[in-house]
Amino acid sequence: MKPSYSSLQLNTSMLQLKLSQRISSRNPVFLVIDDDPGYNEVCRIIIKKVFRDAEILTFQNPTEGLDFIGGMAPENYSDRQIVLFLDIHMHGSDGFAVLNSMMDQSPAMMNKIYIYMLSSSIEPRDMIRSLDYSITSGYISKPLTIELLEEFFVEPAAC
Repeated sequence: MKPSYSSLQLNTSMLQLKLSQRISSRNPVFLVIDDDPGYNEVCRIIIKKVFRDAEILTFQNPTEGLDFIGGMAPENYSDRQIVLFLDIHMHGSDGFAVLNSMMDQSPAMMNKIYIYMLSSSIEPRDMIRSLDYSITSGYISKPLTIELLEEFFVEPAAC
């Protein structure tokens, strides 16, 4: 079950998190919904460098991403963490419309997905609006980087 949100954290690179979720390196699932195929490939490469065993699915079409999420059965992901990186500004749709549709998805599945809004926007209202959704875990200013994944998502090594 998803932990409840605590305090907000902010660093200087336009990263706003409700929840700094550490991701297990054991077979996590990353979903990327962004209409830019080049950026999807960049995300795939960056995620794979940090999470070698990750399953990474990218969607240029938000409807296809929503259909995939709608078909996910929580019992098939019981031992896996799921992270969604969702672009805010896409042609023909936007991340907020996707979030609105996701609010109607299975609560059991939605509680398993950590949703981080991605944007190249410098508009504070985009960040604020992103964080207003109860199902989002944070806002990340593009580009997604190896350093960001390592700092905020990688589980620390056991001592």
